[in-house]
Amino acid sequence: MKSKLEHANLIVKNIDETILFLRTALPDFVIRNDATDKDRNRWVHIGNSDYYLSLNSADIKKKENNQMPYSGRIGLNHLGFIVHDVDEVRSRLISAGYIKSTECLETKYRKSIYFYDNENRDWEFVQYFTADREKK
Repeated sequence: MKSKLEHANLIVKNIDETILFLRTALPDFVIRNDATDKDRNRWVHIGNSDYYLSLNSADIKKKENNQMPYSGRIGLNHLGFIVHDVDEVRSRLISAGYIKSTECLETKYRKSIYFYDNENRDWEFVQYFTADREKK
């Protein structure tokens, strides 16, 4: 069996705003679980039947990391999602007021767009024009 990512776990300041961003970009994403633990920390699983993101509420009492994508600091630069039509994703995100982070990257085989969410996390959305994902 080929390995694949099942989920990623992110700590976010505002779970509801992150859900709004994700559902705007990826309408097939649904809430798979929404719970609060005994310490009153909320966590949400959002995704589809193949994979999901686990969103955990940040502890606002702890010092902020202020990690910025591509800053050279340790941390996450972006997560990338394969989508059917990046132009539709772009239209939905722009209509909702989200900001592009990088210009569209397009080749004969694929097109990628990048947007910031409400907490300045960078997200990539890529559309392939071939079944061969190795082609650049």
